[in-house]
Amino acid sequence: PREAAIACFYQDCPVELARQAAEKLTPTPIGGMNLDWTIHKNPEIFESIPKLYIECLKDQSVLIEAQRLMQGYLSTATNNVQVVSMNTGHAPQLSDPDRLADILVKFLS
Repeated sequence: PREAAIACFYQDCPVELARQAAEKLTPTPIGGMNLDWTIHKNPEIFESIPKLYIECLKDQSVLIEAQRLMQGYLSTATNNVQVVSMNTGHAPQLSDPDRLADILVKFLS
């Protein structure tokens, strides 16, 4: 339901924006969450690409403990990972777009 999606993904977003975003959600295939194929099939390519992990400290969907496990998984596969923390929920592009843009521009520059 929309209310559950708002509580889980958009709790720190403006109410109307959270409602609009929740209405657009669709199921995500579980296969899209598997990073193994990239790391193991092309380790040289994977290592050569700079990576940015933005951890969202108030995320109710992927708790910070799970995010840090994922960061650890990446760190064992590559040394080329930068981690930046944001004091947001799951959707910083909606709750703090200016800071997110600043982080991305700095990383890509």
